[in-house]
Amino acid sequence: MSIGHALKTLWHPTEDLVAEAAHTQDTATRPDTFLHQLKFRIHQRLGSPYPGEYRGLFKGHGMDLKDLREYQPGDEIRKMEWNVLARTGVPHVKEHYEEKQVQVWFFMDATAPMYFGQRQTKLAYAKTLMSLVGLLSIEAGHQVGLILWTGTKTPVFIKPKPTLTQLQGMIQKVDSAMMLAPSQNLEPDFPELNAIFQNRCLVFLFSDFAFLKTIPTATRTLARLPSKHQLYSFLLVDPVEEALVSHCGWIPVFEGSPNETLWINTDDPKARADYQQHFQEQLLEKSQILSHWSRYAQISTASDPIETVVQWVKAS
Repeated sequence: MSIGHALKTLWHPTEDLVAEAAHTQDTATRPDTFLHQLKFRIHQRLGSPYPGEYRGLFKGHGMDLKDLREYQPGDEIRKMEWNVLARTGVPHVKEHYEEKQVQVWFFMDATAPMYFGQRQTKLAYAKTLMSLVGLLSIEAGHQVGLILWTGTKTPVFIKPKPTLTQLQGMIQKVDSAMMLAPSQNLEPDFPELNAIFQNRCLVFLFSDFAFLKTIPTATRTLARLPSKHQLYSFLLVDPVEEALVSHCGWIPVFEGSPNETLWINTDDPKARADYQQHFQEQLLEKSQILSHWSRYAQISTASDPIETVVQWVKAS
């Protein structure tokens, strides 16, 4: 037996977590019961059972022109009416009527690194966030849809509908993915998301964004979306990734993809310190990329998902 194989038999997070997820799925809460529990808890935390309280979270820009007004600091450049500027010399921006119903898409990263987690996998935590934001979206009168990406150029997707049955189906789709072993190979081409989105929409990205390092087309594709759509990125981090626990021997850590795995000796204080510095540098690099084309938040999977969404609601 090779040394590498011997080390892998000591601890392999993906295989263990997939087996645990499959076992947990046998007794998992049904999607309708799961949503009922989340709905009760988030209404409690928001302090109001009325969906109208947060209808304003999902403001659509609409397609029908309402008026023109002079440019003010902070206005989006893409709203600029260049013909008026050329004619009058005064910058003006376009205002549109708000859309009554917005398409809300959830992009769920289901590649191998998302199966990692101490208390729960990052994918399981993302599913809860999707369910909570999906509830608020539907109660505000909007449509919800899912893009489930497992590392292939052609992801599974469910077109948006404004019903709880739709959201339950999306939860079930993620649950089914969690029962399967993740793909160990990422295709070099990222899905062309603009081809899936037919209208202007809100897009929530749930991922640890490890793929940004190994799939160059991903950054280019995502960077094009804000020209038409509004993006929110949730960068998920597990506490174990931020600070390795000592005296666990040699452990593998994903570096972009399952094919790029670092082996860290957790008994070595210097190795742990070097890893932590490297991980923080990677986080900083990801945050800088994400901030260029979306509003983003770094979220620990140890945090309460209800509180995470409540804070997002208040910030909006």
